[in-house]
Amino acid sequence: MSMFARIYPWLCQAMERGGMGEHRARLLDGLTGTLLEIGGGNGLVAVGMYETRTPERSS
Repeated sequence: MSMFARIYPWLCQAMERGGMGEHRARLLDGLTGTLLEIGGGNGLVAVGMYETRTPERSS
C-alpha cells in the first residue's frame, strides 16, 4: 500500500474538521440539476451532500 493510500482517509477527515465540509456546502448551495459523480475515494465527500434517487425505468 502506498504512503498516499495510507494517509488519504486521515487527511480527508482532517480537512473536514478544518471546515472543508462547510466550504463545499456554500459552493453547492442553490445548485440544481443532475449529478453523475465518478471517481475513486472513500465516499466522505458524498455523505449528506446530495439528494439521491434511483433513475426511473421506462416500460
